[in-house]
Amino acid sequence: MPFELSVDLTTLAILAFVAFIAGFIDA
Repeated sequence: MPFELSVDLTTLAILAFVAFIAGFIDA
């Protein structure tokens, strides 16, 4: 469970980072 949760949190963090970079480039 903790491992799965850790992976989910990491994935969310990566997606948020990518979305931020994409928005920065688009703007």
